[in-house]
Amino acid sequence: MKSLAIQQTLFQPTESFELDSFLKDIGQRRLRRSQERAIELCGNIIEIISALFNVPSKELRSPHRTSQSIAQVRQIAMYVAHVVMRLSMKEVGLGFDRERTTVLYACHQVEDQRDDIEFDQMIVRAERVTAAALADRLEG
Repeated sequence: MKSLAIQQTLFQPTESFELDSFLKDIGQRRLRRSQERAIELCGNIIEIISALFNVPSKELRSPHRTSQSIAQVRQIAMYVAHVVMRLSMKEVGLGFDRERTTVLYACHQVEDQRDDIEFDQMIVRAERVTAAALADRLEG
């Protein structure tokens, strides 16, 4: 019995080891990787959607206000990023250099317009092309 107690004390962390700091570091690395993935995926989606709608990707990446037609294509790209790639609104915002609430608004705008058959078919096509192009990047 006494030898068991001695063995258990061998596996106690030393006082210099700071578990909280270690866990915080792991969490920060995971967050960074998640953010990098979101930025990369959104960049890929911007390229796909810009090609699909014949719009310069530079326009979709612009942090400034753009024409209504460019804004609508950007909204579609944000919607596709959220729905197809299952990115959170915050992650999509990071990838598009926009606020989370802007992404939320974009997704609502696209959803509201899906009652129009032609618009819906356009969205379905964008979703399918993106899903096919990024199939190896889909999670779960």
